[in-house]
Amino acid sequence: LQDEQKILNNIDTYIMKPEDAWRRLKAKVNRPRDLAALKALGAWREAEAQRTDRPRRRILKDDAINELAIQRPQSPKAFDRLRAVPKGFGNSRMGAAIIDVLEKVAKIPDADLPKLPPRKSGPSPKGPVGDLLRVLVKAIAEREGVAARIIANSDDIDQIVLSDTADVPAMSGWRFKLFGQKALDVKHSKLALAATKEGIVEIKINDGDLD
Repeated sequence: LQDEQKILNNIDTYIMKPEDAWRRLKAKVNRPRDLAALKALGAWREAEAQRTDRPRRRILKDDAINELAIQRPQSPKAFDRLRAVPKGFGNSRMGAAIIDVLEKVAKIPDADLPKLPPRKSGPSPKGPVGDLLRVLVKAIAEREGVAARIIANSDDIDQIVLSDTADVPAMSGWRFKLFGQKALDVKHSKLALAATKEGIVEIKINDGDLD
């Protein structure tokens, strides 16, 4: 809890730098220039939100940012072919600003484009392992009398499925003792879950039990 208090008391916790805003976007990009556009558009939206003191999604929704990064329209009329962008948006002040951002992205030399992050191997976070971890966190939350999202939210669980060393709150401190370690045990077939009349129970699996 002391570590969490330090985080809460640190002013940097509440400051979003425009250049880091793209990290909040759950976009799947497959080309370096798409990633460059995503970073540039995320930074533009964050700067615009801070300048006008408006929520970033009131500037432009995440889906629109993602689609713009991939389609990269170069004219006002091209915006009308996009599903996530309001009709006529290309003729607005913000539409013109986005065209300017995308023109700069188009001029970035190939050698200077950001590298795509390595693809993570392992089970899909939306597969059965993720489902089991969601059952586990819900059962623990009910037992402890707290909201499940306080222990681990959906994004945390996805990251844990992908990596045993996921950099999420659930993998440290009291959350790890309560849920994180058990999540790893479920992943590696050291802990099973069973439904009973009393609720979900945890069953430790010993070496050789699955042989």
